[in-house]
Amino acid sequence: MPAARRPRRRGPARWVVGVALVLTLVAVTLSTGFLLRPAQTVQQVALARVVPTVHSGQVVTADQARGLHLYLVPHADDELSGWTSLADGSDLYPVLVLLTQGEQTARCTPEVLATHLEVELGERPPEPDPTTGRDTPACRQARWDAFRASLGEAAPHTPAVDLSGAQETTATLGGSPAALLRGRGATVVALDLGDGRLTPEAVGEAVEEVLALSGTALPDLPLTRVTASAYVGTGAEGSDTDEGDGTDDSSGCGSPALCPAGERAYEYAHEDHRATMQAARELAPRTTEGSFLVTYPSDPAATEHRALPPEVYDAFMELGPGAPDTARRLGSHQRIYGWLGFPDVWRVGDLPLQSTEVVFPRVQSYEVVAP
Repeated sequence: MPAARRPRRRGPARWVVGVALVLTLVAVTLSTGFLLRPAQTVQQVALARVVPTVHSGQVVTADQARGLHLYLVPHADDELSGWTSLADGSDLYPVLVLLTQGEQTARCTPEVLATHLEVELGERPPEPDPTTGRDTPACRQARWDAFRASLGEAAPHTPAVDLSGAQETTATLGGSPAALLRGRGATVVALDLGDGRLTPEAVGEAVEEVLALSGTALPDLPLTRVTASAYVGTGAEGSDTDEGDGTDDSSGCGSPALCPAGERAYEYAHEDHRATMQAARELAPRTTEGSFLVTYPSDPAATEHRALPPEVYDAFMELGPGAPDTARRLGSHQRIYGWLGFPDVWRVGDLPLQSTEVVFPRVQSYEVVAP
C-alpha cells in the first residue's frame, strides 16, 4: 500500500507578500525622510511655540467671499512683506493695488544693473531691458512684468493670486492710466502715483477711486480688511527678557524668540512705505477687521505675528548652499527680483534683523488698527 502523501505546505499568498513589501518600503522611505530633514534650530523651535503658521486655502471666488481685502503695495517686490495677512484672509477677495511703477530705481541704469544682475546664479533678466534709464517706459514695464511673473509663480501655494487667463484692461485712476487684471480669486490694480512721490493723501484718493469700481470691475463686497504690505523698520532693539513663555507684554513682544536680546530690527524707512502705512491707517474706520500695517516684532505697536510655512518661504526666498552673494537663486523672489536685491541678494531669515540684513522675513509682524 503506497504511503499517504503529506499535505503541501503553503506559504502566505503572493498578494500578502506584495502588500507587506510595499508597506515596508513606505515605512523606510518615511523614516529616512524624517531623519534627513534639516534639523530645526533652537530659535525656530521657540518661534513655532509663539507664532502661528498661516496656510493658504483654496481659491475663494467673488460669490463665495465675505468681503474685500485691500492689499496695498508701494513697489513691485514689496508684495511679499504682508503675505501672511493675505493668506490669513483666505475667505476674503484680495484686491492687490500696486501704487507705483517703481520707475525711479537706479537698477534701470546700465552701470548699476550690470553690478547687480547675476544671470549665472539663476536670476531672471528683467523684461524688457530696462537700461534705457530711470523713469522710462522700459523701466516701468520691467517692474510690472516682474510683479506679474512673481504672482504667477506664487499661484501654486497661494491659489488666490492665480491670474492665468486674466485679460488686462485699463482705466484712469489716481489721475493716470491704470492696468487691471481680474482673476478667479483676486484682482490686481496697477496705479502710477509716482515712485518716490507717494503721499497718504494721494494714496487715499486713488483708493477711493478703486473702491468705487465695486459692482463693475470689482466684486460688490464690503471692505473687510486693509493691509499695508510696506515694511517700515526703525532699528529698535529686541527684548532683554529671560522669559520664554510666549506671553505678550506692552511692547507687543513678550518672547525672546521674536525679539532676541541685543539684536536690532532691520532699518528701512522709505517714504513711499510710510505713506502707504499712513493711508492704510486712515482707512481702518472703513473696514470691519481693521488695517494690518507691516512692522517689526519689537515695535511697541505690534500686536499680531504670523509665520509663513517653511516650504512657502523657501518657494519665495530659497538660496543654494554657500555664501549668500554667490549662492544659487532658487526661490521665485530671488530669481525674478534678483536684479533689485540688496545688499547683494535678498537675505534669508526668520526675523527682520539688522545683523542679518533681512527685509523679507519668514515671520511677519503687524500693528493692527481697529475699525
